[in-house]
Amino acid sequence: MRQRILDAYLAREESWEEIAKRFQVGVATVDRLIGRWKRTGTIAPRRPGPRPHYRVPDSQLSKVKRLLDAAPDSTTQEIADAYAKATGVRVSRPTMGRAFRRLGYTRKKVVPRLRAAVGEEPPGPQGVFGYGRPTEAHAPPLH
Repeated sequence: MRQRILDAYLAREESWEEIAKRFQVGVATVDRLIGRWKRTGTIAPRRPGPRPHYRVPDSQLSKVKRLLDAAPDSTTQEIADAYAKATGVRVSRPTMGRAFRRLGYTRKKVVPRLRAAVGEEPPGPQGVFGYGRPTEAHAPPLH
């Protein structure tokens, strides 16, 4: 069908809307197909499949742990940036968060006014998150 749509376009017989109606596809589909042909010279479908799931390798988790222990009040993005600087491998914030969970760390919110009370700058609009030590279980506190 891709070839027939392209042939109809090249014959200049119909508008894109008419081509879409004739082949029972959307105008956007005709637009993407012709655009791909103009950019790449091919109408072959793109490689199928999902994007790969990125993960911090188990061998690198000790580096993540050292970065967390050195700066426990850092944001997830700050640790991801420090990891990229240390290893040369950039990872996303969600990927770094998954690495924290694999290490057993839990996220805890640091109240901005408490940070400001000890002389630190208040956080930006996204807030500041610290990471607690790994826990055995979520048991109630002892009083």
